[in-house]
Amino acid sequence: MLTRLAAHEQVTIHAQFENQQMNFPLHLVEDEFHALHLELGAPSIFEEGPRIRPWRLVLEDPIPLETEKGALTALWVHELSFKGV
Repeated sequence: MLTRLAAHEQVTIHAQFENQQMNFPLHLVEDEFHALHLELGAPSIFEEGPRIRPWRLVLEDPIPLETEKGALTALWVHELSFKGV
């Protein structure tokens, strides 16, 4: 039933752990025998608080931001998010 639904609509699994909400998209994939299976995609993770915001990893020690060529800039990264830095 889920496979048929995923063929026509976007299907996600929603989980909640403490103050975090996680949404896992389900993708319909075809294997080498042409059988269709559901596969979990990368989750979107949000923190609850005064307002819901994308999950962030607070770094113990900030790291310098580099250019595409690896040169250091004057900026420092303090937190990472799946939506950016």
